[in-house]
Amino acid sequence: MAVLNRCWRIVATGFAFSAFGIGGVCLCLTAFPLISLRFKDSHRRKVVARKVVSKSFRFFLNALTWLGICRYKVDDEAALNAQPCVVVANHPSLLDVVLLIAHMPKADCVVKASVWKNPFMRGVVKATGYISNQHQGQALIEAAQKSLNDGFSLIIFPEGTRTEPEVQLNPLTRGAAQLTLKTGYPLLPVNLQIAPRTLTKQTAWYQVPKKRFLLTASVGRPISPQSFANQDPCTALSARVLTRYLAQVLNKENNTDERSGNRTEDVDYQRLGT
Repeated sequence: MAVLNRCWRIVATGFAFSAFGIGGVCLCLTAFPLISLRFKDSHRRKVVARKVVSKSFRFFLNALTWLGICRYKVDDEAALNAQPCVVVANHPSLLDVVLLIAHMPKADCVVKASVWKNPFMRGVVKATGYISNQHQGQALIEAAQKSLNDGFSLIIFPEGTRTEPEVQLNPLTRGAAQLTLKTGYPLLPVNLQIAPRTLTKQTAWYQVPKKRFLLTASVGRPISPQSFANQDPCTALSARVLTRYLAQVLNKENNTDERSGNRTEDVDYQRLGT
């Protein structure tokens, strides 16, 4: 029975990911053109398109559950949508962005330039207006600032790529810290876990684990850039200290002590800066 179950999950996983790509094309041929015809205001089009993508991703996750491939859980969905913020998460699997967007109907995110060239997904990212990582420096800051000012939260994976299987967290880039320091919006850390480990960068889709996996998201407390007010927010030191603190938060396997609704994390800047 165990062998049959694993064979079924291999077949079901291939079917699910094929349907995911086809679904992206279908949205581009049906829902998104209708949204463009119905809503002339670009902001409204983005809002509706992102809600459609969010619901589609939620349906996809539910389908994975129905097929016996996985289970998923987000511990505090309300906190994810409480205020515009920079959501920063570790990146253990291919499904991380799907899980977050499925629970954040107004989310924006920084997308790899390669996704804009993907025939199955480029229509989706174009319709939703997600930010391409081709933007660099000040251009990226301005695009993110506009999105946050418009009421969208911004999803960033500061590792830059999926976490190596043998480590808990890859070294973090300072982009998320620099962004929150320059825009003034808080960071919201989200600790993602997948067990058994699967869908990593080194794992093919058909290399399914022995049992269905559990994908979880633990939402931490917002980190306010004002906690670093005794230093110039534009300095490399501020970004380095904030990035170091963020790594400490994301490295925790259990974020129970970090969960809180809308409370703000107090940071001892001097202690972290030593």
